[in-house]
Amino acid sequence: MQSKRTTADIGGGVRIRYSVRGHGSPLVCITGINSTMDLWSESFLTNLALHYRVITFDNRGIGGSSGPRPISMTSFAADIAALIEHLGLERVHVLGMSMGGMIAQQLTVNHPERIDRLVLGATSCAAKFIRPRLGVLAGTLFYIAPHIAIRALVSPEYLENRPDRVREMVDNIKLASGGFKVFLDQLNAILHFDLAEAVEAIKCPTLIITGTSDQLINCENSSLLAQKIRGAELIQFKGVGHMFPRERAVETVAAMKAFLG
Repeated sequence: MQSKRTTADIGGGVRIRYSVRGHGSPLVCITGINSTMDLWSESFLTNLALHYRVITFDNRGIGGSSGPRPISMTSFAADIAALIEHLGLERVHVLGMSMGGMIAQQLTVNHPERIDRLVLGATSCAAKFIRPRLGVLAGTLFYIAPHIAIRALVSPEYLENRPDRVREMVDNIKLASGGFKVFLDQLNAILHFDLAEAVEAIKCPTLIITGTSDQLINCENSSLLAQKIRGAELIQFKGVGHMFPRERAVETVAAMKAFLG
């Protein structure tokens, strides 16, 4: 179910390329570091679109989106809020993966009136809680060696048992990469991200999902988020890596549907 891509001028010299597919309650999906919306699994989005109006996009400064620098989680969040308004929507569900989960938290803290329900995947509430050396290594490899980076993103079992899907992921990473400069810009935004206290202000229903074998953002970060956000639900996929929507696509969609309604 390929979807048409459109570019919106959202003000402040920012242009955002986005895509909409499906019908139902709107669901904004925010991707991670150094990646366009092409990093999402097509089958994952197609399954979500059976239940929701799925909105994907490129963050400012990557892919088909552009805007002033420097970038930050705050500017990313403001862009999404403006995109939501551009689309004529009042409230949306949000799924944020990895860095996208950080943006989703910032969006919810800064624009709570826009968020209905929040899903945070494989993320953290502050850079200081992430193991930085592995994070930098894996992020760099997104650009110079996707076939090696993949080992930090999924579990060894998935690498061994699903070589066809691994090849597809490597192709997606190559297609989605914004290059080394984009990576450094976004890494800097991550390093300055700290909502360790502010995240406690999140009041909307929140679902947190992680894999217990996540090498990039340790699953303890998700447990901490679940403690800080009142009433948050936590799902941990045992033995699964950072990109759990790839390894546990069916289970992820089912969990989201049960939570979002």
